[in-house]
Amino acid sequence: MSTLGRPECECRSAKHEGIPVTTEVLVCVLCRPADRLRDLPRPGRDLFEAIENIALRDDLPFPIRPVECMSGCRRDCTVALQAPGKMSYFFGDLSADDTSAEQVLACAALHQASVDGFMARDARPERLREGILARLPAALTDHLRHAQRPGGCLCDRRVL
Repeated sequence: MSTLGRPECECRSAKHEGIPVTTEVLVCVLCRPADRLRDLPRPGRDLFEAIENIALRDDLPFPIRPVECMSGCRRDCTVALQAPGKMSYFFGDLSADDTSAEQVLACAALHQASVDGFMARDARPERLREGILARLPAALTDHLRHAQRPGGCLCDRRVL
C-alpha cells in the first residue's frame, strides 16, 4: 500500500515503484435519451454530478472525470472504469440518480482492489451487472511491462 492507503502498482520496475494505482471513473456528460431535445439538461451531467458529490462527501480516492461522449449514445447514461495495468470496463443503461452513483463508486472500489481489474459479474453492484458495453484488457504497454516482472503478467493466467 502507498502512504495514501491506495494499492501500489504490482510492477516493480524502478520507474513505477511506489506509484499508487488508482481507478479513474469516467462519466459521459453528454448522454441523453434519443428522444430528449439537445438543449435540455443532460442526464449524463446529472449522473456525473451525483458521482462527484458522493465521492467528495465520502472522501473517496477516485478521480471522477467528465467526458464529452464515449460513443455509448444508444445506451445512456455511460460510465467507464480504468487504471494502469488493469482491465477497463464500459457500462451503459444507468439511471442518473444517487443509487447509480453509489453503485458506480462501489464498483470502482472493487476495480481498484483487484490486482488486474477483473470483476466477476455477481460481485458487481446490481446496476453494473447488466448494461456492460465492454471489458477491455490492460493496454499492451502495461502487459509488456508486467510480463518482465517475476512470475510474469497476470494477463497470461486469466481465464475469462
